Amino acid sequence: MSLESFISQNFGAKFVKRLKAIRTGGDNNAKGHTYERYFTAFKIIEAWSNTKNEPASRKDIQFTIQEKGFVDDLTIRDHRQPLKFKTNYQAKNSSGIPASYNDSVHERFVLQEKIDQIFWGYQNTKQVLLVPCLQKANNNQKVINQKKVKANNFTSEFFPYEPNHLSLLNRNVELKQCLKGICTKEDLSSLDNGFRLVLSAMEGCQTFELSTVIEKAKKISNPDIFHDSEDKDVPNWLVQLCSSWGDITFSVKSCVIFVQFNGLEIRLSDRISEPSPVEMMEVKTKNDLITLLMGLASQEFKAEKARRE
Repeated sequence: MSLESFISQNFGAKFVKRLKAIRTGGDNNAKGHTYERYFTAFKIIEAWSNTKNEPASRKDIQFTIQEKGFVDDLTIRDHRQPLKFKTNYQAKNSSGIPASYNDSVHERFVLQEKIDQIFWGYQNTKQVLLVPCLQKANNNQKVINQKKVKANNFTSEFFPYEPNHLSLLNRNVELKQCLKGICTKEDLSSLDNGFRLVLSAMEGCQTFELSTVIEKAKKISNPDIFHDSEDKDVPNWLVQLCSSWGDITFSVKSCVIFVQFNGLEIRLSDRISEPSPVEMMEVKTKNDLITLLMGLASQEFKAEKARRE
């Protein structure tokens, strides 16, 4: 059964017309489009950061932009166990009347909740009115609480609007923290670059898994500025190679191996290839060691660049 048929049978033909009107009315506002795109990118980055320790679960999180429905700007399906959850966002880039939670919005939320539960089969569902004004979000929440005793699944949330992503980064602490969780560097330029890469990766996509947009963002990043937190141990061959000098220390962070001694730091990918026995036999001094490790780092950089191209 199609969604339109379901709505017609359960709610009446007038709501099918209303659904079609919603679909045709919302795509031409450039200001609103930027607001929705930036928020979608934020939710992707947030989910990416939150799944650092469980990357396999990223296939279970799906995003849909402009899904057919009464709450349609962004839909997130989370199929991670033990609960299946569906969240729908209606974005209103206004601090005035258009962003108010009124009877019309409430009716749309009620209809969408029933569609989610009966048509889509989600018992855990949430409808969110997204606005760029904190006071408006708080006022909306008061109205929601008056209309629905248990309003945890109907909410109004605040997300700031800025015309460009750098301004948004400077204003949104939560977005900045999430970007720090997925980027190898924490300076503002690197975080802004990470945000732009996520925006590019989601371009042209309507329905996609979190894992897909992550893979795309990493592919178009050259060099790869992203990391996951599944750090590996320092390879045995590297420990043995450096064992002749007791002042060498190792650490692994964000998939990067840091080799430190005498104030010098060499960074290697945790995917670095083991050198040949002949190359290791030639290491007699610390200078030999530095030459070998820097050569390996250079080779890995070139190999990574070739993979991205």
